[in-house]
Amino acid sequence: MDLVILVSGTMMRHAEASDGRLIPKAVFFEKRLSFAPNVPTVKEVGLDVPKEIMPLLSFDIVYAAPYGLPADVHKVLNEAIEKTLRDVSFAELMEKAKLPVSELSSNEMQNRAIELYKVMPKYIESIRRGIGS
Repeated sequence: MDLVILVSGTMMRHAEASDGRLIPKAVFFEKRLSFAPNVPTVKEVGLDVPKEIMPLLSFDIVYAAPYGLPADVHKVLNEAIEKTLRDVSFAELMEKAKLPVSELSSNEMQNRAIELYKVMPKYIESIRRGIGS
């Protein structure tokens, strides 16, 4: 296989277990990952990834709830996730698992999703050609 795009933590675990057969060439993040400091960013290797689609490629995990979720339930879920993400022992555990934690608020994530929805049609054909469908 010449190219695979994976969640960064998953990629690094596979690379470490591959006896050198899987070599991470770049990460789709603005900065190098703390647990993979020798793996350059796409910008560092000379790939010009449009800034407007970079957020799509740099997410590892996004939590989502059904549309129309009651406000009180939304509030409880947000507070629980925020509390967990700010817990030092959780952050240390996730760093050790090579799944570093960062946080976007619900509004920030919604705004990014809306922007990506607007710009992705410009790139759909290139993506289709790139994956051979």
